[in-house]
Amino acid sequence: FTSYQGVSANRIVRVNGDGSRDTSFNIGVGFDSAVVPTAIQSDGKVVVGGWFSSYQGVSANGMVRLSSDGSRDASFDIGSGFNGLVQTIAVQSDGKVIVGGSFTTYQDQASNRLIRLQ
Repeated sequence: FTSYQGVSANRIVRVNGDGSRDTSFNIGVGFDSAVVPTAIQSDGKVVVGGWFSSYQGVSANGMVRLSSDGSRDASFDIGSGFNGLVQTIAVQSDGKVIVGGSFTTYQDQASNRLIRLQ
């Protein structure tokens, strides 16, 4: 989707309990292609995966982490990212992230469809 309740929301939106849009979650121009999985970390940050190459106009090949206000978390650096679709994300209790999908490389290194990020 590219809108929610008639307002631009490029592939992700956070809603309040009553279904209204949470305007404190500002994604700017959002994603350039499909968002597939999301996972919320214990600190409220949102890990997003999919078939996109940018978020808010900045390179993000397949994955990005958003702060609770929708801004990009620059401390989460995936470098060149994934060469294919990120289909699933799981956040472990220690905060490490398991990623699965149809990719064969992560940061230009062989990674056959499954990786655990530090």
